[in-house]
Amino acid sequence: VPVRRSRTEFVDKFIHDVPGASDLRVITPLDAFHDAADPRVKLYWERAHGHWSPAGQRLAGVAMAEAILDWVQSSNRQDGE
Repeated sequence: VPVRRSRTEFVDKFIHDVPGASDLRVITPLDAFHDAADPRVKLYWERAHGHWSPAGQRLAGVAMAEAILDWVQSSNRQDGE
């Protein structure tokens, strides 16, 4: 999950080195947040303990949908081999 440092700077706070974490399929919208970074656009509610705004929710939703579609298409290709 990206964590906001400012309206244009985000960091990844997922703990990647936890035992078993490599078995997880992790979807992160961090790249999308960086690409959309603009001081005029609020991707987080600034007074809401790190909650995404509707714009941030949209970016995260698109990132999840794209990752899921990639997994499904990859699985379908493997099944067809």
